[in-house]
Amino acid sequence: MWVRHLFIVVLALALWPTAAIAEDSREAARALGERGLEHYHAGDYQRAYDAFAKANAEFPALTFVLFMARSRAQQQRLLEARKLYDEVVKSAPAPDEPRQFAEARGDARRETLALQARIPRLIVEGSVTRLRVDGVEVETSMAGIEVDPGQHRVEATVSGRNVVRNVTVTEGARRRVRLSPAAPLAPRKVSPRATDAPKSSALPWVAFGVGAAGLAVGTVAGLMAMSQSEAIKSDCQGNVCPSRLEDDGRSAETTAVVSTVGFAVAGVGIGAGVLFLALEPSASGSGDARLGMRGRF
Repeated sequence: MWVRHLFIVVLALALWPTAAIAEDSREAARALGERGLEHYHAGDYQRAYDAFAKANAEFPALTFVLFMARSRAQQQRLLEARKLYDEVVKSAPAPDEPRQFAEARGDARRETLALQARIPRLIVEGSVTRLRVDGVEVETSMAGIEVDPGQHRVEATVSGRNVVRNVTVTEGARRRVRLSPAAPLAPRKVSPRATDAPKSSALPWVAFGVGAAGLAVGTVAGLMAMSQSEAIKSDCQGNVCPSRLEDDGRSAETTAVVSTVGFAVAGVGIGAGVLFLALEPSASGSGDARLGMRGRF
């Protein structure tokens, strides 16, 4: 098949009137066309395209443009291939042109129909005010946005916010792209241990409260015990007391014990409060201390 194509290209050049183009340009175009067909047959479509493009620059011919379109179609550069096919189809016939040029137009029409079915589309959904595909601003369409197969970067402005999506499409696919503004980030909950200024503990103040209560009980009970003892001594003769005072003596002893226990509780409470205050981390140093521990372990 590629030999037939080579014959068409070369024959088109040979039949072109000699007055229309210099002999050296025609020979250069013919050589480039042959080289392009060799690359095309070998599957090296980029080098084939380059050779046909240079040949067309030497001698503009629809057969060269047709093979440029075919090379781009093989590379999946479908949108560029369609433009080249359109250039062939829409070219105006010349009275003295080779028959192969008319055949090229017919081939381009048929191949364009097959190419159109291969072109994928991006169907963008969402209230988009500005849309860009691969950095190029485009208009939204219900029919979709035509792109080449492969990966594409879709950027849009949605509700005043920029949204970016990377999508991949294959030949003939219809890919729906839903664009909506990203949800705002929820505030991160911080553990009380991670704060830089932790609240003061209530333990010292509870301990001080217990100590104060014990001090009050001890003081009141002590004063009562002293008063009871003085009253008993006033009714005694030396170390001899009436038997009726035995209950008052026991009551005074009990009150004295209560006073002693109250003072003991006061001492424990106040001491515990002081200890708790000493162990409690300060607001300025607690964060650094915890960071030091985390760094060590």
